[in-house]
Amino acid sequence: MSLSKEDNENILDKLFQKYMKNLQERPVLTKACTSGAISFLSNIISQKIAPNPDGKIAWRSVAAYTSFGFFITGPLFHNFYLLLDKLFPRKDKMAPMKNQDIAKMIIFDRLVLAPPYLLVFLYAIAILELQLGWFEHKKLMSSANMSDDETASPILIGQGTEVAMKRVKATFWTILKMNWRVFTIVQYINFRYVPIKYRVLFGNVIALFFSIYVAVKRRQTPVGK
Repeated sequence: MSLSKEDNENILDKLFQKYMKNLQERPVLTKACTSGAISFLSNIISQKIAPNPDGKIAWRSVAAYTSFGFFITGPLFHNFYLLLDKLFPRKDKMAPMKNQDIAKMIIFDRLVLAPPYLLVFLYAIAILELQLGWFEHKKLMSSANMSDDETASPILIGQGTEVAMKRVKATFWTILKMNWRVFTIVQYINFRYVPIKYRVLFGNVIALFFSIYVAVKRRQTPVGK
């Protein structure tokens, strides 16, 4: 039995109300789940845009992006926006923010947070992908009677750090410049018009498209260049 348009609208409305309730009662967990879901979706889409040679989804990459979104991005930006409000307080919370205060918040966000965040993001994703790839390889080779040394984790033997740093060097500056171009405008809108409890959600919606760009750029950039 198909649902009517009114039934579909009721379901969506109930889901939205439940989400907003969780956002109010469990802000960190809700934002973590949202960031994880956005990261999951963006990586899947990026692999459709720039597919692997075999055409299959690299689930280790999906897991790496999703994990970083859930454990780092959501909680980090929740607390970062709270910090900004403390660093740049407003006397009248109901009045619109002054442009000079918005400018200070944007400069702090763009110069203090964005560079180290992207650096950690690119490095962590590379390390997670390598380690998860090793787990897949070890599982496949478990019946081949190989010694522990032959199947040692690239992270434990030091190769992972070297490869991860090459990936970071190959993409960091290009991605940072694009981040500055896109999110400077986004953050102006965010700080100017969006209530603090919705800022991570607003940023996540835009981040869906930016994350697709980042994932595609990483996949198209050879290591070592």
